[in-house]
Amino acid sequence: EELGIKAYTDDADKVYDSEVGNVYAVWKGEDASSPILLSAHLDTVAPGTGKKIIIDEDKGVIKSDGTTVLGSDDVAGIVEILEGIRLVKESGKKHRTVELLFPIAEEAYTKGAAVFDYTKINAKEAYCFDLSGNVGTAAIKSVSLISFEVIVNGKASHAGFAPSEGINAIAIAASAIAKIKQGQVDIDSTLNIVDLKLKWKNADDIRVYLFSFIPIAKIKKQEKQ
Repeated sequence: EELGIKAYTDDADKVYDSEVGNVYAVWKGEDASSPILLSAHLDTVAPGTGKKIIIDEDKGVIKSDGTTVLGSDDVAGIVEILEGIRLVKESGKKHRTVELLFPIAEEAYTKGAAVFDYTKINAKEAYCFDLSGNVGTAAIKSVSLISFEVIVNGKASHAGFAPSEGINAIAIAASAIAKIKQGQVDIDSTLNIVDLKLKWKNADDIRVYLFSFIPIAKIKKQEKQ
């Protein structure tokens, strides 16, 4: 509001029972060029409260005191975007229309972005301020994440009266895991099984073995802009 831009929030807060939804705004421009989208996520890694920040003006560094998170991921991105807008406004230069999207719950696997209504977006060009590196560079290919959860249902049987009728969920899961290549599976991707759980599903003693794996960590490339 201080920048003279009206922002709107969607209903992502109701979907995830959070304090705020995704924030979207449009800064109208005088330039006839196509609009551009700038984005940075609102949340930080936990715990997002009680931060103890140290500002070292001599070194030009902002850091935490070491006992809390800093939250620069992605508060720094939000600050860069808003400060950039302020500088352009103060310069009085003409600019193209800028769309702003500040989603929630990025650290929880981009849940906020997953429920945003992208029909509101007109820009065909976008920059997401969520990457470390040298000033003047941008990632054209960065880390992506796909996760899977596989549930193997076993079947209990009496070891004395019906041993052949049982289904061993652990044996099935172990056989599947043994056949899955892990680590770096190709030039662009890694795959890892990250969680194994054994649970009793109900009173019938049906065994459930869960495992999940997370593949496709794309190698990052940068180019100067």
